[in-house]
Amino acid sequence: IQAVRSTAFLANNGKLIRPTLQLIESPKIERETNIGQEKFKIIKEGMRMAVTEGTAKPLNFPFVKIAAKTGTAEVGVLKESVNSWILGFFPHDNPKYAFAVVMERRESLNPVGGLFVMVNLIDWMHINTPEYLK
Repeated sequence: IQAVRSTAFLANNGKLIRPTLQLIESPKIERETNIGQEKFKIIKEGMRMAVTEGTAKPLNFPFVKIAAKTGTAEVGVLKESVNSWILGFFPHDNPKYAFAVVMERRESLNPVGGLFVMVNLIDWMHINTPEYLK
């Protein structure tokens, strides 16, 4: 929750939004920051570039612009497992949703990680709930 909340903070240019599981009413801003808007622009452009040409490239869909950051940490002395995660927001130009997928201690040889899960979710949403991608 903290990671996705921080991502929403970036997407909203320094407005800390109270998380909801289902949007029933307008989001409530808990706090705003006086960090310069240029810094938020740079961070968001970097997260978009991770999707267009970096580690999150599988999320570069033609039907929604996503901004994201991936991470992987090897676990154990023999590095037999990894923690894989991705966080981000969409649509990039007008953020409405922030996300975080965390997969802990998966086998290091298993190719399924947080990015794979998110790609499949966005594919599913494109077919079944496209209104959320606009």
